[in-house]
Amino acid sequence: MTRTFVLGAVTCALLLPAIPALARWEGRVVAKDSLTYPNTPIPDPTGIAYNARNGTFLITDAEVDETPSLWKNRNLFIVGRGGALKAARRLKMTTEPEGVAWWGAKGFLFVADDDQDLILRYGRGRDGAIGTGDDKVVKLINTRRWGSLDPEGVTFYPKGTVLIWVDASNQQVYKLRRGRDRRFGTADDRVARFGTAKFGFTEAESVAINPATNHLFIVNSNVNEIVETTFKGVLVRKIFMPSSVCPPACNLSGLTFAPGTDGSPRRLYLTDKGIDGDFNPDPSQVNDGELYQIRFVNVP
Repeated sequence: MTRTFVLGAVTCALLLPAIPALARWEGRVVAKDSLTYPNTPIPDPTGIAYNARNGTFLITDAEVDETPSLWKNRNLFIVGRGGALKAARRLKMTTEPEGVAWWGAKGFLFVADDDQDLILRYGRGRDGAIGTGDDKVVKLINTRRWGSLDPEGVTFYPKGTVLIWVDASNQQVYKLRRGRDRRFGTADDRVARFGTAKFGFTEAESVAINPATNHLFIVNSNVNEIVETTFKGVLVRKIFMPSSVCPPACNLSGLTFAPGTDGSPRRLYLTDKGIDGDFNPDPSQVNDGELYQIRFVNVP
C-alpha cells in the first residue's frame, strides 16, 4: 500500500457560514491511499460508505469480476481511514454493487445494482458482519418504477428517512421519502428529483450528503469536478480537482464524509477507479484504484 500526504497553507473547513458566489474552489489532497492490495485488490472502487461505529469504510467494486486475474470472489472491502484493508467479503445477490450507503442506527447497508435496477438492503446475520453468507437481504426498491434504469451511487438521510440515488443514464438525482407506513418500497413512497445535466454532468456516478448542511455532493465519470447542491438541487459551488490532485486518468466514482486523519471533524473522501476495467481488462493497467481524502480551498 502506497500512501502520499500533501500539506497546504490555506485550508477551508467543510462547515462554511457563507460561500462566495463567484469564488473558485479546488480540492486539495490531505491523504491519498492506493487500493491495489497484493492479495485482494480493489481496481475499480465504485461505492463507498462510512461506518462511524468502528471507523471504517465499506467500499464496493462492481467490476473486479470482469478482470479474472484480479477477481478473488470478493466485492465488498472494509478499509480503515488510514487506508489499511481490514477485511474482504462477498455481497450475495449482486455482481454489480455500484453504490453503497450505511444506516448506522439499524446496521443496514443499502446497495445500488445497475444491472437489476434495484436498491437492496443488507442486514447482519448471526455473525454480526455485512458481506457474509448469513446476511439478510431484501430487494427494497425497484428503481424502474421511477424511470431509473441505471442507478449508480446511493446515500441515506436518516433524519428524514430519505434514500437518494443518482442515475447515470437519465442524469437524475432521485430522493425517495418513505410514507406513513414507515417502509421503503411501498405504495406510499414519495419521490422528488432534479437533473444533473445543468451542472455539465451527463454520467453522474455517486452522491453523498453532508450531514452538517444537508447539501448534496455529486461526482461524474471522467469529470474532475465535484458539484455541491442544496437538498433541492440548487447549485452551491463547483469544486475543481486540479491535475496535480487528480491526473487525466482520474475517474472519480464514489464519495462520503468521515472524520479526517489530520484531526478535522469532517473531510470528503473520494474513490478513483482510474482506468475502467470494463473497457480494458489488462490487469497491469487497470489495477489502479485509489482513495482520496480532500479539503476545500478557496482560490483567489
